[in-house]
Amino acid sequence: MTTGDKLSTGARPFDRAVCAVGDVLGLGAAGARQAQARALLHVLTRDVPTAARAGGPRRSTLTPGGLPLEVAVSTGTGGAQVRYIVDAGDLRRPVSARVRDGTTRNALLHLGLHASVPAHDTLANVLLGPDVLRGDGVRFGMWLSPQHHADGTDTLRVYYNLTPFRRQVPGGVRAVLGALAAVVPVAHLDAVARLVPVGLCPALLGVEYGGGGARKAKWYFRACQGLSLVRLERLAARCDPPDALRTFIQVLLGGAAHYPERGVMLYLSHDPAGRVGLNVYLSGPAAGPGERELSHRVRQAHTALGLDPSTYEAVLARLRRDTSPETRLHTLTGLKLSAAGVSLNQYLCPASPEDPGGGTAHQAGLDP
Repeated sequence: MTTGDKLSTGARPFDRAVCAVGDVLGLGAAGARQAQARALLHVLTRDVPTAARAGGPRRSTLTPGGLPLEVAVSTGTGGAQVRYIVDAGDLRRPVSARVRDGTTRNALLHLGLHASVPAHDTLANVLLGPDVLRGDGVRFGMWLSPQHHADGTDTLRVYYNLTPFRRQVPGGVRAVLGALAAVVPVAHLDAVARLVPVGLCPALLGVEYGGGGARKAKWYFRACQGLSLVRLERLAARCDPPDALRTFIQVLLGGAAHYPERGVMLYLSHDPAGRVGLNVYLSGPAAGPGERELSHRVRQAHTALGLDPSTYEAVLARLRRDTSPETRLHTLTGLKLSAAGVSLNQYLCPASPEDPGGGTAHQAGLDP
């Protein structure tokens, strides 16, 4: 009997969601490190249960129902990884207080990433400082996504909200690049900025902190109505395999004619050798099919791209245990093209009776 089985009856809805996520962390390539992953999950969610039911404007923007927890299954030719994303802390507190409550710093220390603490502190102070967060309407500061790898190493991805900085500091992308120059590698971010339409500014900065102070940075763009299918295919043509994007769209959305410009989010990477990496995230719910059909299409997409859907299927089955087949669990489905090959990323909301699922704030184009 799993922890989820023990707590499935009589437990609070958010507690059930946490238990389900803890169970699926035992799947994938790093399943042997489930105990470590589950321990940190409980640390990062211990202040959330009351806040998850609090309602009002401070509910999490990670999912539209307010659940501050999401699962990601990434399947590549080398296997599958399972991780989670959490909007940690008490959501009733102002964002300015939550940014400085030490949660992210403590997560870095918990993972042994002591050398990355100064870089995070600098980014938080620059991008989410008191002057930047003044005023109303800021609904989140950071989302966290720890990952315990099969080789024994740990990383922490931090997604920083750039919208408040862009509102307060003139200069758009150039101002953000200037603020980041002393902290994270920006040469490739500058190259990425040149690949997208003029005026399209990133909504999120994703930084992955690793051992020894290593860090990688990515731009995330939301609601990319300026990125037509033709423009995306031109970017994809610089990746390998060049036809994967069209295959992905045709299978997941039922044909390229249904390409939903406003249902797209992406990140771009660019390495010193000039190789472009492209991640395209499509909103499955925005495409129109019900949950059963969407799950079928995700399986088909795995097969069409030569990937094994078994880990995705196992994760979905565990999250589905206490829900009906039509409860919306699928949120974003992403295709990653890079020098390492092709992979498929499926995001799932561990729904509860208080949060029936159905999309995410970062796919819906909501202004946080």
